[in-house]
Amino acid sequence: MILSLMPALSGFDSILSISPESVITQPDAKFTIQINISGSDIYGVQFDIYFNQTILGAVSVTEENFLKQNCATYSIPHINNTVGKIKFAETCTGETGVSGSGILYNITFKTKSAGSSTLDFDNVKILNTELQQIYVSFINGTVDVVDCDVNHDGILIRDYSDLIGAYKCFLGIERNCNPINYQDWNLMKREYNCFIEFF
Repeated sequence: MILSLMPALSGFDSILSISPESVITQPDAKFTIQINISGSDIYGVQFDIYFNQTILGAVSVTEENFLKQNCATYSIPHINNTVGKIKFAETCTGETGVSGSGILYNITFKTKSAGSSTLDFDNVKILNTELQQIYVSFINGTVDVVDCDVNHDGILIRDYSDLIGAYKCFLGIERNCNPINYQDWNLMKREYNCFIEFF
């Protein structure tokens, strides 16, 4: 989902995004996302990311080199897993900003239980060297935590039994076989992704 803030106070544009935009993973697994930025004369950034704290827990935040490439920086990320929020603020401490694109932060999460969570930007402010707010578009993310073990046999890696069982449920050969319901393509696709991508 692409969102944008209020009209610019300057002529500069910026894009803030989460990569990958969509994550599919297992319960009790770790994964890492990137916070990317692009724009001109970027001097300071501030934003929050909200997530579903019953599905995910933030483990660590690592500052990357986008702003550091051209200036000394001061950064204060803060994780609050009680409410499902990570707060970010980073600024240059010299006289020049940074133009181009790159990675601001890497964030590692650990999944708690099956379900879905959005990763939503909020309270976004990006400033230039004149301390004017830059117009910014931002791209949120999603995380689907899926129990890939459809038949609950404890086998996850390349489990043909799970995949065949899911197809039977999808086609209606077998009925009432949660979580793959009759002709539920989204859930069928998730099981296929479990089969080809597990982890």
